[in-house]
Amino acid sequence: MTSSASTDLDWLRRELDQRLPGVRSATLLSADGLLIARCRSLPRPEAEHLCAMSAALYSLPRGAGIRFAGRGVRQVVLELDDAVFFVTAGGPNACLSL
Repeated sequence: MTSSASTDLDWLRRELDQRLPGVRSATLLSADGLLIARCRSLPRPEAEHLCAMSAALYSLPRGAGIRFAGRGVRQVVLELDDAVFFVTAGGPNACLSL
């Protein structure tokens, strides 16, 4: 993925912002936490850090699902005092984090 169209998630952030005001960023990551795409407002180092955290967060319920026959993970939501962190499947072996 070398073209800016395939690595830029600004269109997604804008679309979500119309439906969910306050969306700050979006990243698409591989299941092992590597950055695939990001919105331009998020600097690359921060996007890579977000991807690592997202992969770790997503792997916990995935492991629980395997252990307890719960099948696949649909989404993970982490609610903080002033923010909500959302990770969901983003395609085969990929996740989308907002």
